[in-house]
Formats: sequence, structure tokens, C-alpha cells
Amino acid sequence: MKLTYENSRENMTDNAEALPSGDEALKEKIKERVKNMPPRERFIWFLDYYKFPLLFIAIAVFMVVSVVHSIVTKLPDGFYAEFINARILDSSVIMEPFAEYAGIDTKKESCRIDIDPIENWDSNDQTTLLVIEKTAVRMAAGELDIIAADEDIFMQYATQGDFADLSELLSAEEMERLSPYMVEATAEISDGVYGFPAYYGIRLEGSDVIDKCGAYPEGGAVIAVMVNTTRRDRAVKFLEYLFQ
Repeated sequence: MKLTYENSRENMTDNAEALPSGDEALKEKIKERVKNMPPRERFIWFLDYYKFPLLFIAIAVFMVVSVVHSIVTKLPDGFYAEFINARILDSSVIMEPFAEYAGIDTKKESCRIDIDPIENWDSNDQTTLLVIEKTAVRMAAGELDIIAADEDIFMQYATQGDFADLSELLSAEEMERLSPYMVEATAEISDGVYGFPAYYGIRLEGSDVIDKCGAYPEGGAVIAVMVNTTRRDRAVKFLEYLFQ
């Protein structure tokens, strides 16, 4: 008579319940029965008996493989911007044309924008605090090239000395052409000591690219270059792309 998986499992359980717990005879009897099972039936019994440990092992292996894969396949940053409170859902509408414009090979380098919400700088809500903290970490690591944000948030970063003086990045002709959109601020150069006013940002109302994609439909957003960017030439190229 062919022994099914259900019958096999029930017999094992009945035997285990018939003998005292921990009885060596039970262990030997189960071992002998498993040994004499047909290969297919033995495999099914093994899967059922060890299903939870195997499940945990499979999950752990999957997580390790996923992390290793993401590390190995992660492209180095070719350009990295953060748009705070932008309304666009798909940043590729900006990044793909820019990558082509700047000659960035996206098979070798990443070219990306993160869209993050900060409703109120002084708010204590968890989302705002996490975004501010995440941005601070990126800035400290020199990962960010560009930040775009509402003017009040721009001013928070500008007065901290986080942005580059645009007169040191753009030509005199570019500064003159974009002068109607320039935003002036006074940056802190040391504890409680502020430098002279300088142009640290550009209002995005002057960008056809931003107008077409609807990133800031209500206006009032300003874009700036991070003072510690390691890709200054590409940050400038991005400004050129937006205001060409």
C-alpha cells in the first residue's frame, strides 16, 4: 500500500505521543522509519519537519543576497540633487534630458533627484525631522550637488553657509543674464560671524524646464549649489541646463 505524506506524518505523531517525552527509543524509532521511507516521502517529511528553520534561512539568504547585489551593482554618483517640496512624481523627466545634455553615461554613473517633503522647517513632525537629518548627513558627506526648495527653506541653509557663492561659479555674463532671478543672502562664516551679502540662489521662475515639468507650480522656489560639492562642474552644468 502506498504511504501518503499525511499518513506518514500522522504515524510519526502517534508514535511520538505514545512514548514518554525524550525517550531515546522514540528517537531511534523515528530515525529508523525515516531511513526506510522512499526518497520522495523522506524529502516531504524533511520539508515539513524543518519548514520553519528553512523559511528563516531562506529569508536571511535573500536579504543578504539583496544587500550584496545592491552594493555591487550600485553606480557611483554622477550627479545628485535634492528637490524639497517639489510636485513632480517622476524625476526622470528632468534627469534623462540633463544626463544627455551634460554627457553623463547613466550606465556608468547615476544621475538622480530625490524629492523630499518639508512642510515647515520649525515643525517637530517625524517626516520633517527625518528629511532635515537625512539632508544634513548627505551634505556633511559631500554627496549633494544641488538643492532646490521654497525660499524660506533655502534661507535656512544659506545663512548656515551651506551654499556656494554663485559669482564664483558663473561667468559675469551669466550673472548679468540671470540677475532678475538672483537671491541674495548673508552666510555665517563662523560662530555668530556673518560675511557680506552674496548671491547664493536663483529663483526657478526663470527656468522653462521647471515650468514645463510643474515641479513648483506655486512658484517661490530657489535653487543653489552646495558649497562642498565634489562635482562643481556638473552642478554648474545643471544650472545651465535649467536656464538655457
